[in-house]
Order: sequence, then structure tokens, then C-alpha cells
Amino acid sequence: MDVRLMSGLRGLGGGPRALTDRNVRMSGAEAVNKLLRAFRKAEDNNPYQLPEMATPPTVAVSATTDAALAASIPLATANALTAAAAKVAWYGGVPAVIANTFVGMPVVSNLPANGNLASLANANVSADLSMYNHAAEIMTDADTVEFSIYCRTDRKVMFQVDGQYVSKAGHVGVTASNSYNFFKLTFTSKRPRRIRILMSNMSEAASSPTMLSAVRLSALSAFWKPDQSGVLRLGCYTDSYGMGGGTQTNWDTPNAAFTTLAGELLGMRDVRQLSQFGTGYIATGSGRSKLLAQIPRSISQQGPWDLILVAHGYNDAAQAPATVQAEALAALRLIREGAPNVPIVVVGPWGGRTGPSAAVVGVENAISSAVTALADPLCRFAPNSTAAQPFLFGTGYQGATNASGNSDVYIGTDGTHFTPIVGHEYGAYRVATAVRDAVEAMLK
Repeated sequence: MDVRLMSGLRGLGGGPRALTDRNVRMSGAEAVNKLLRAFRKAEDNNPYQLPEMATPPTVAVSATTDAALAASIPLATANALTAAAAKVAWYGGVPAVIANTFVGMPVVSNLPANGNLASLANANVSADLSMYNHAAEIMTDADTVEFSIYCRTDRKVMFQVDGQYVSKAGHVGVTASNSYNFFKLTFTSKRPRRIRILMSNMSEAASSPTMLSAVRLSALSAFWKPDQSGVLRLGCYTDSYGMGGGTQTNWDTPNAAFTTLAGELLGMRDVRQLSQFGTGYIATGSGRSKLLAQIPRSISQQGPWDLILVAHGYNDAAQAPATVQAEALAALRLIREGAPNVPIVVVGPWGGRTGPSAAVVGVENAISSAVTALADPLCRFAPNSTAAQPFLFGTGYQGATNASGNSDVYIGTDGTHFTPIVGHEYGAYRVATAVRDAVEAMLK
């Protein structure tokens, strides 16, 4: 155990309640130190910051499979996962079969029944489910591996090999409409490699989901599930900022959302966006659920967790701060009930192009007060709009710049959301730093 937290445990005494508290704190210390080790290892040494591969595989995309490879290995058939699916590490959601032969990763359930998978609902997927950015990983010794992926020309697929991007620009399908596209990676040698496939359905409608279906390998090759002992899972309760939303195109890029990028910067490979646009501690955009109602529909279904990030509040700017504080406190208590001993970092609301406004600052102060009232040693508040240097400041945005602050650069043409990709990249770096600081503070 970290000696700093150990010193804080000495004053707990020896009674029955104190013993319970001591056990909770010790378990929390293990969780915090596990995170800090990952953070330190990942700092300036993560897929997003590392350069692209010096000798990448050749990536060919076709509307037809390469029949010269060994037999195709389906991951789903007859509306059920195959045995081969157990040899894949699935990130971003719980794998579910969609349309008989595709593996999707629904991540959030939010009433009413208007999730972005509603048009694809079946025995495995209910109409309230949504799926956002997700990934799959395999280990393989093949010198050629082909992935059958359901997508089209406006949906990017990105690959990482042994923790480095093959191309940060990504690759797109070759079919104009949703269909099988075959992405073939050819290496110069046969040896074991960890291959990560990054996919996206970060839209508000299921017009273009990207889903993995099957794998083909070169002869005398195999694939197996990567070691999961070091994989950390990050749950993100956010709004459209965390989803990668906005009128400008972010949906097509699997790593576009600041939550996904922050996960890479922090060394967390499994990022799950428990997010819904237009929502907040109180806000229920388009009739969706507020945060307190969302939590029971994801906290246990998508766990267990290593870290939970809560970044709501922008959509609550018009609400009375006292009401926001009460709702935030109730939500945090519910998260803690569903995820005991899991570190929680609560980030204040983004300022958009508001300045930040007095309303946004008032909501942020209310959220901070809720964290204080929670009095949980494993929950910390990270200022955003009230930080010594607010994450976003200024009243301009792309298409209407006024040189008043960085919102000119990072807020898109809709005047609210991040610009692609630079806005999300900036947001990810600010949040990753705030998360590191907040988790470190849990040891003090």
C-alpha cells in the first residue's frame, strides 16, 4: 500500500465500524495505486502520442474477401456469438449480435426506446440501446489477417499494432452503402502481434454502424485473446461533449471523442461512453433520462470499473444551482452504491463559447459542493470552467471568431461542441491532466 494513505489509516481506531472503514480505504488504496501506475506508464508513452508505426503493414480494403487465405472464421452466426468470439477482447461495450452475423457493442440504455440501435433491435438488442466508439483486439501470429467489417465509405476504421497506430488518418470502407468491407493487413513476417481494431457508431442514429463480423488468417496461423490482466476500464457519464457530438463530422472517426482520447493518454484500453446528448444532472434532452435515471441502466451492466469519470453540467446551465447540487449529490451516491471502492473523478461543465458565463460557473460550483458533501475519499472534483486557467474561454467559435479566447479554435460551427479533431484532442489533454491530479489527490 502507498505509505501516504497508510499514514491516514492509523487514526481509524480498532472498533467494528473503524475496521469496516479501514478495509474500504485499503481496497481503495489498491485501486488508486493501480491507476497511478498505469497513468505514469502511459504518460508520453501511449498510442495517441507515439508516432505511427515505422514499418506498418500494408492495408488493403476491398468489397470482396481474399479467398486465398484460410477459411473465414465467423464471430457471430444465426444471431449468436460463436466460440471464436471468446478469443477476441471487446472494448467499449458488451458484445451483442446484431442482424445475425455482426458483433456490436451496446453501451448505454436510456429511456425512451430511441437509442441509435433502435432500427436494428432484435432478440439481443433492445430499442433503448446505443452504441458509440468501440474496439476489438486479438493476438495473432499471422503475416496476413483480414477483418470482415460492416461499414461504408464515410466510416473510418483504425488499426493499432502492439500499441502503435498503423495510420492516424484511418481507413474507410469502399462501399457507398452499409455492407461487408474487407480490411486486409499484410506484414513482412510471421510473428505474434496484438492488433486492435477501432470502430465507431458515434451518431445519434444507426444509419452507419461499424461492426466486426469475421476474421481470415494466412495458412498455419491462429488468433487468441490478448492478456487482460493489465487492461483498465473507464466509464464516462457525459453528454454530447463526451460522445463526440456536434454538427461538424466527428462521428466518422473512432477516436474522435475526448473521452476516448483521454483513455489512451491515461493508459486505459477499455473506454465505455455512458453518455447521452442533451442530458445532464437535470436536463433530459429530447425526452431522454437525466443522469440519476441513467445510472441503474449501466453501472452494473457495463462494469466492473477501474475509474468512473462524470462530466455533466453544460446542459444544466439554466437550472438553479441548489437543484443541480442536490441532483449531483444523489447521482454520485448512486454511482458509489453501484461501484464500491472505485475512484470517481467529477469534472466541471465545459464552457463552450460562453466565456465561461456566470450560469456555467454557478453550476460548476454547485457540482463541486456536491462532491464536498459526498465526503468520499475516493471521489474528487476537477475544476473545468473555474480552473485557474479555464479549459475553454472566449465567446467566438469557428465561423464567427472574435479573438476573445481559445473557443475560436476549439468550438465548432454550431457554437457549442468541439471542433474535429483538434477540439477533442485539446479537451482530452486537459481532462487527462485533471484526472491524474484528482486521482493523486485521493492519496492525500
